[in-house]
Amino acid sequence: MTKQAFATISRPFASHQNKALRPTGMDYAFVSKTRALKPFFFGFVRFFLVRSYPAFVLSSRIIFHFMLEEPSSRFFSTHSLLWQLVALTVVMGFISDVNVVGWQPDLLVVLTLNSLLLSIVVFWVVIKPVKRLSDRWLSWRQAPYPKFMLTILLSGLGAVIVLWAELLGFVVLFDDPENEPSRNFHDLFFAFLITVIAAAIYNSSDLFAYWRHDLLRSERLEKEKALAQLEALKSQINPHFLFNTLNTLSSLTHQDPVRARECIQLLARVYRYVLENREVDQVPLKQEMQFLEAYLTLLQMRFGDSLQVSINRCEGPERQVPPLVVQMLVENAVKHNIISAKKPLYIHISTEQKTLIVRNSFQPKTDHTYSSGLGLANIETRYAYLSEEPVRIRRSADWFTVSVPLL
Repeated sequence: MTKQAFATISRPFASHQNKALRPTGMDYAFVSKTRALKPFFFGFVRFFLVRSYPAFVLSSRIIFHFMLEEPSSRFFSTHSLLWQLVALTVVMGFISDVNVVGWQPDLLVVLTLNSLLLSIVVFWVVIKPVKRLSDRWLSWRQAPYPKFMLTILLSGLGAVIVLWAELLGFVVLFDDPENEPSRNFHDLFFAFLITVIAAAIYNSSDLFAYWRHDLLRSERLEKEKALAQLEALKSQINPHFLFNTLNTLSSLTHQDPVRARECIQLLARVYRYVLENREVDQVPLKQEMQFLEAYLTLLQMRFGDSLQVSINRCEGPERQVPPLVVQMLVENAVKHNIISAKKPLYIHISTEQKTLIVRNSFQPKTDHTYSSGLGLANIETRYAYLSEEPVRIRRSADWFTVSVPLL
């Protein structure tokens, strides 16, 4: 008798036909009580995923997008979305259920509540987790379009998996062959399609917010980059560096004419590189290191053995750096530290994976406080425009280390 009762109430209520249930051979009161449970199982398949849920998501996200100027406000957006979920699910679910089952107040109340509960569950089980995962593993800045497409496709697949599992549950619990997933391919495809559209609209607010934020950020960083490039140019073509180099050249002219000619050639290479790359965002690391060798040769002509520089560049894929960034780090070390025969300055330059590291012995001059100055601030500003990885600065009792990402 029990098997017959469950077979009766599990007869496809989701077939879009308003069929009256006619139990036979059992107590009618029992059927009346169990009949009310039926929409909680089959409402998920037809009334929610195919009808009220897509209507809710599409409508709520459109209204949500135009209602809020700042979608990034997490607290307000979450609560606004929840209230829209309540209102729109009740309205759209009620309209959909009236079209399917007709005017049956008791049944419509159950179906509407069912749609409300299931919409909340599916929204938090499928679309929200997929969005969290995509936010964790993919960046809007690095890959906006792949992130957007992958998020909506995974949301659609998640809805299909939930619907497939629900249909299999009906078959197992109620021995209802009409709910076999293979017989409901149209509903599975329709749920996938509608969920993809809903997820696209849901994630579009984040995509639009990223575009707006990126536009403002680009405008701000363009101005800062122009100032940084100007400061980088000034740091090279400054009177102190030029005068010191010319003094060295003057002394070499009489003592060592060959080295004097070499000094002139190196000085020309340095300033030509500065002028040629003053408007370039990135240069190959190999090219930057070749320029650095010329710059270091000029410095060692001035300081001799008091300046000890070692370069250990690991072999690997060719990376890029902002122009003059390594030179500015070396200049920062030379400018702020004591350099003498008794206390030589040691500078180590190396690369590790995707990072360029410049370390110098920490022996600050006594006439002023050791600080990062404008040089490091300039580098940080330029990297903010080019990379999400930060510039890392570490200082110990003996060493001052700056790590910059390779691009």
